Amino acid sequence: MPPAWPDQERLENERGLKAHRRFDSLELHTLGELAHWLKEVDAPALTGLVVDGETLLPGEGYFRLYGRSSDEFGWWEEQIRLSKEFDWEKLLRERLS
Repeated sequence: MPPAWPDQERLENERGLKAHRRFDSLELHTLGELAHWLKEVDAPALTGLVVDGETLLPGEGYFRLYGRSSDEFGWWEEQIRLSKEFDWEKLLRERLS
């Protein structure tokens, strides 16, 4: 389990509700496509918000896509912070115009 970080308690509380649910292949494919698109448009790695109910970590592909190891918790935490602060509406407006 990763060291405690600001949202650790919330994740542990939700774990009981979501641990039984597994992603189907369509969900994994869609999440992967989103991750690649976010990297392409130089947006924060938002898909790190989706974690495994058992490990409380994103999938290995999350870190691998960005050339990171799965123990780089500081980078992961920074991506979550940046995702919360990012102007997603502006990005979508620019891309959909």
